[in-house]
Amino acid sequence: PSLGPETLSYLEQINEEYALLYEDGGHVVMRETIDPHGNEKLVMYPENTFNRKFSTQTVQESDGKKITEVSYSKKWLNWTGRREYDGLCFSPGKTPPKGFYNLWRGFKVKPLAYEDADMFQRAGFDAFIAHARDNVCKGDGPLFQWLMGYFAQMIQKPYERPLTTLVFQGKKGTGKNTLVDRIGFLLKDHYKVAADSRYLTSNFNGHLDNCLMLVLDEAFWSGDKSAEGKLKGLTTSPRIMIERKGKEPYMVDNFARLVVIGNEDWLVPATADERRYAVFQVGEGKMQDNHYFREMVANMDVNGGCRVLLDYLQKFDLSKVDVNAAPNTEGLRTQKIEALSPFEGWWFDCLSKGFITGGER
Repeated sequence: PSLGPETLSYLEQINEEYALLYEDGGHVVMRETIDPHGNEKLVMYPENTFNRKFSTQTVQESDGKKITEVSYSKKWLNWTGRREYDGLCFSPGKTPPKGFYNLWRGFKVKPLAYEDADMFQRAGFDAFIAHARDNVCKGDGPLFQWLMGYFAQMIQKPYERPLTTLVFQGKKGTGKNTLVDRIGFLLKDHYKVAADSRYLTSNFNGHLDNCLMLVLDEAFWSGDKSAEGKLKGLTTSPRIMIERKGKEPYMVDNFARLVVIGNEDWLVPATADERRYAVFQVGEGKMQDNHYFREMVANMDVNGGCRVLLDYLQKFDLSKVDVNAAPNTEGLRTQKIEALSPFEGWWFDCLSKGFITGGER
């Protein structure tokens, strides 16, 4: 018998929030919900937990002889119109394989053209651009274009990960995180900040399976060989192994752009012919200017300036930059020197001074 309008109503309501997901040789009920901070999240319920949640919500059924109370959950589980997926995938900016649930959630805001923005939105965007150009890039126009192109490529083509890693080196209070966090604001849960090296070196790396940008904030030391290998692998590998506690490892496409932030002299293991690391030595023009950065963040995140930034990045001409070739900055040169072995460092020092250190001139 066909389901009546009242029956369809509650089944369709459940269908908007829940779906049956097959994984690891079994199944769970997946719920699309919101956390206390207003962020989207997925919750996985075993079937018995799902049934318990709806145990007090029932509908009457009759077989002509007796009437039975059946819970909404059991009706939905046996309904041919229920949502169901054969697994999860992360396919940013693209249609997922048939039957799979896409973990890509899109951008946090809708784009807004600069000419249509109000004074606060324009002020936030202008402050962001000025900070990126004048402080982060120290007024270097081509370097600023490359950096904006890197961000724009992630927005326009999130499915094409460049073979370069961003590195921001500078003193505390210069606005390194303020810059990167505004891009992360656009990416919602696909933006991850790690303040501990274990998020790079640990075997358990489930945080990477739906990650578009991973920030290593004071969490990486170039002398750590295990971290060095993981950093290079994540920068260049098209696919990575994901391992979660209690689950079988599985392979996924690697879409994660890496960002290293710190104030140490040696941040990344740059070799003599290095082209993987785009190193920015952040200037001190706005160092400890808390009012400037607070106002920028408020106008960007609260007042909507990030919408203007999204529009700007979506319209950016990607033909202007090659995001797979890191610019040859003074910062990169410094990292190459820091990465020299003791003997190489001694010889470099001799060449720089024009005489053999410790010998006769």
